[in-house]
Amino acid sequence: MCITPHSNSMENNDQQNIPTNKPTNTFTDPNDIVITKKHVHFFTYFLCVIVLLSVALYACLIMYRTNQVQTNSIGAPSPSFATTTPIVNTTGWQTYMNSQYGFSFQYPSDWKSQSLDTTETPESIFDLYKYYTPQSDTSNPESLQGVCKLGFFADPLDRKPGETMMQWNTRMEDIPNPYSTTTEVTYGSVKGIYTVGEEAGVTDSVYLPLSDTGVFGAVLYCGDDTREEGRAVFNKILSTFKFTSPQVDMTGWKTYMNSQYKFSLQYPTLGTEVDIYDRSPEDPQGLGVDFSYQDKTDNSARTAFGFSISQNIKKQSLKQWFEENVDYNYFLISNKSFDLVPVAGGGEMYVLDQFIPATYQGGSVADAYIMSPDKKYVFTFAKGQDPGDYSVQEYTSQILSTFKFTK
Repeated sequence: MCITPHSNSMENNDQQNIPTNKPTNTFTDPNDIVITKKHVHFFTYFLCVIVLLSVALYACLIMYRTNQVQTNSIGAPSPSFATTTPIVNTTGWQTYMNSQYGFSFQYPSDWKSQSLDTTETPESIFDLYKYYTPQSDTSNPESLQGVCKLGFFADPLDRKPGETMMQWNTRMEDIPNPYSTTTEVTYGSVKGIYTVGEEAGVTDSVYLPLSDTGVFGAVLYCGDDTREEGRAVFNKILSTFKFTSPQVDMTGWKTYMNSQYKFSLQYPTLGTEVDIYDRSPEDPQGLGVDFSYQDKTDNSARTAFGFSISQNIKKQSLKQWFEENVDYNYFLISNKSFDLVPVAGGGEMYVLDQFIPATYQGGSVADAYIMSPDKKYVFTFAKGQDPGDYSVQEYTSQILSTFKFTK
């Protein structure tokens, strides 16, 4: 088969009839562009839409951030009295007054008080119970369901001098609780903290400063079914709380000063004569100071409390001395622990969170261990084992809170 080439005339005709694929230049010279009113209106509308969308987006962003801050900072309902003081009808309410620490508050008559064993928990001062449903054991319910309990306590030695309540709370809370939120509150001129909790058991709590180193606390415990009702009453009770003067009634207390070991403290007289004996190193009980109260019934001397003084030959820290000289097994078995607090004038003190009854004290078992500022001496505070009617169990915190080193 032969292939015959096309002639030139045919090629020319084909080139004329075949459309070209080369793009056509559609751009117009800028000088030829004409802007009409229609264009201006379109541009104006477009610009307005952009501005409105930007404003709306910014508003949404602000609202989102505000909601996030509120969610993160609150986390639970805030106490109503933190921002406003509710008007409470206290008709028929009972009044509790504490002259020792100088405060009072009112509470509903259907919240029943319960006697406390202060020999085991001397910091506890008053308890209230409300049973919303019948309980088989009204003195110590095994379950908080249908129950609310309100406990009040005071500890004159739980706070460092000058420490705010928020700083105290941070120091005491080793691990932050994700289920609670703490905010500052004020009663008159006294600034404290209010903690709202949503976990089982502890619902709300309030802590206020007592003098320079103390803490007053009110803690509400409620079951899941009574939490909201209990919280409402708790806030009403707190709205009636007020401090009186003085916060700690130490009228009639005397001051003891020791020039040899350079310390002083205050002590109650309990309505009788108090004899103070300085024990020499040759004494069977060793070097120290005893405070004995004259028993009017049989004219005998009842040792209420005293200090044993030990030399810190190794110049150890209080922690090192304690670990080497104190049998800590007793405290572990008794489920008790020590707080390390500073002492006025220098030095530091290990003090029990719950003081031991006098009948169990002796040897290395005591309520407090105090290191002198120069680390030369350790003062061990213990109560007498047979104080008779002159027990200072309920005054232990106050006595220790007045202990200070002098120059």
